[in-house]
Amino acid sequence: MPQKNIFSVLTLALTPFFAWAQESAPAATTESGGKKIVIELPEIPVPEDVKIKISGLVQTQFVAASASGDASDQNGFSIRRSNVGISADVGDDWSAKIVYEVDSGSGGGDSYSDYIDTAIISRNFDAGKLIVGHKKTHFMHEEYSPSSKFLCIERSLNSNFVTGNSYVRGLSGYHIGVFWEGKLGKNFDYGASLTNAVARDYDAKSNDLAVTGNIGYTLNLADDSKLYFGLNGTVNFGDDGTLPGQGTYTGTTTKTALSNAGIVYGIEPYIQYTCGGFTALADLFYINGDSDSKVHSLYGVNLTAAYRFECGLEPAVRFTYLNTDSGIVGANTQNRVPATGGHNNATTYFLGVNYYFNKYVKLAVGYEYGHYFGKGTHADDSGAFRSMLQIAF
Repeated sequence: MPQKNIFSVLTLALTPFFAWAQESAPAATTESGGKKIVIELPEIPVPEDVKIKISGLVQTQFVAASASGDASDQNGFSIRRSNVGISADVGDDWSAKIVYEVDSGSGGGDSYSDYIDTAIISRNFDAGKLIVGHKKTHFMHEEYSPSSKFLCIERSLNSNFVTGNSYVRGLSGYHIGVFWEGKLGKNFDYGASLTNAVARDYDAKSNDLAVTGNIGYTLNLADDSKLYFGLNGTVNFGDDGTLPGQGTYTGTTTKTALSNAGIVYGIEPYIQYTCGGFTALADLFYINGDSDSKVHSLYGVNLTAAYRFECGLEPAVRFTYLNTDSGIVGANTQNRVPATGGHNNATTYFLGVNYYFNKYVKLAVGYEYGHYFGKGTHADDSGAFRSMLQIAF
């Protein structure tokens, strides 16, 4: 059948539909054959006093990492982080926020973990903000800083060791509880929290609590430069329960008990200087515990500096030192780096560069060398090259 005849037949067949659509929906949106076709969509009611904001983050990363010893190299692509968040201001100074995140596993590839990053309800007062829910406590500066703002692609070995290791029971990172954020005048800020003792404790596995506090002062200098002095502190009152995610839960239930049930505490002074495109940060922490905690004293330091040029290029460097008596420090504390033998101490050196296409899109490239020593008959070394493309909005 000729093409012209096909169109004639289709038009004749659809004429009743066109007439029905024209009569049932009076607002015209599309024209066809001289007649207006109307589709009227229902409106979703949104209260005028409710303001909703959607945020998101996607980080794609390539890693080529190696370590001394028998460890196999780890190379490949991964979705390092991806999350979506929704926040709502609901009037009368009340608000809520929830962020859901999916991360690649420490081994990369198709190993992923998904979790609630943030789930909070907050209320603004003249003196500050009260927050209830699940978020990061104010300890280990790198840990609670947004991952989209990293100068050195990944958090340091220090941050990962303190946050994710049962040796110090996750003093930093995600906790559930009550938080307060306030200001004293224009230059002082402070905060405090009362939370579950164990990080990411979603149920009754934890039997004790942790208290964290922070205070900071901003010193405004000449030429729009600023010097910020911060002090974080935390006390974990112990736990005789089990760590989240530990043990086997198929068949006969098996749970791994905590071996450090006593009090563990930490203190972290830091100083940050900013001037134009230049940022420098010095971060020092000290952690110890009582005799029941089985935690020996440990300390570490991060020194970070970066300078962003007007063209969007930003060279960045970082030095990290960690000193413990744990015997479990290794290269695998970093994401997607092969395991080395257990040591007490470590130093890492990072050199990289970031390029900002605009305020939403960033490309980051860097190399980090690690040296692990202090126990056993030999030291170990690691090297990790990373490149990452990020969109954050």
